[in-house]
Amino acid sequence: MLVVVYHMHINAEPMFRGAEPAWLVSLIGSFGAAGVNMFFVLSGFVIALSLRSAALSWRYAGLFALRRSIRLDPPYWFAIVMSLAMAKISAVLFTELAGRGQVDGGQLLAHLFYLQNILGFGDISAVFWTLCIEVQFYLFFVGAMTLVSKLTGARGSGTTAVAVAAVVSCVSCISLLMQLLQLKFPIEGFFLRYWHMFALGAITCWYRYGDLSHRWLWGAVAGEALLVATQVSLPHLTPLIAAGALASSAAGPALAWLTREPWQYFGRISYSVYLTHGVIGWSTISVLKRIFGTSGGVLQGVLFMAMGVASSVLAAEILYRLLERPAIRFSKRVRMPSAPQRGMAA
Repeated sequence: MLVVVYHMHINAEPMFRGAEPAWLVSLIGSFGAAGVNMFFVLSGFVIALSLRSAALSWRYAGLFALRRSIRLDPPYWFAIVMSLAMAKISAVLFTELAGRGQVDGGQLLAHLFYLQNILGFGDISAVFWTLCIEVQFYLFFVGAMTLVSKLTGARGSGTTAVAVAAVVSCVSCISLLMQLLQLKFPIEGFFLRYWHMFALGAITCWYRYGDLSHRWLWGAVAGEALLVATQVSLPHLTPLIAAGALASSAAGPALAWLTREPWQYFGRISYSVYLTHGVIGWSTISVLKRIFGTSGGVLQGVLFMAMGVASSVLAAEILYRLLERPAIRFSKRVRMPSAPQRGMAA
């Protein structure tokens, strides 16, 4: 929702111009990056948790990738079609937007496999770039865990846990160094510069469930703190806040309120909200601006933003029921090999 509010605010900005204090503009402007950074940490935590008891093998890694693909692809592919269709409709209705929605076969094919940024095509919808990064996270993570498990399997699960954490942390150090020195990877859309946040989530998970000592967590936190020291901002602080909340959840019911509605509802449809808001929510505000203009001031801006959020949630509910929920159910039909023990598998 931080990302949604950020994007809706961009489109409604003419109605707020001159009326918002600078600090509020800056705060809302940081919502997008903060939401994505939190998402990367949560993703690392969840994927690490799902693989703790995995019977790691190359067959398992392949089935894991297949299962993630079945779960993610149908809503994503529909969002691609929806983005192209909306662009075509906009070009027909508004002559000044003629030419929108022109996508060649190569760009479309690259999108289907989350490769558009690596291959230099750019995104059909602005939110798709994070999904490309996520898929790279998943594949690298399960591949690294499988390789380390094979190399250390004879020595026991404790050795495997430390070895996996060492690999994850070493790559995280490279990722942090790239951020600190503002280095760019030669290939755009590569996951490495964002890896440190995913790794923080994974290490937090392993600490939370007793696979690693607190020293590993403090090491990951120290790396993130270096970034905060370079620039104190909400996006830089968000990974630390997320990791702290996840790590402390073992100590008490601090996050128990998240188990209740409506938070659970928004959690269920969050992927669909993310996919739809850039098209449906944004277009809702654009149409309202066309009909009513932008001279209504702050109240009009807030109302338009609320309608953009509401239309995004409605579209997400429909997408969730028609495609995402069936995809989740179908993905669970992929039978994963079971491990004989708990914890990070040997």
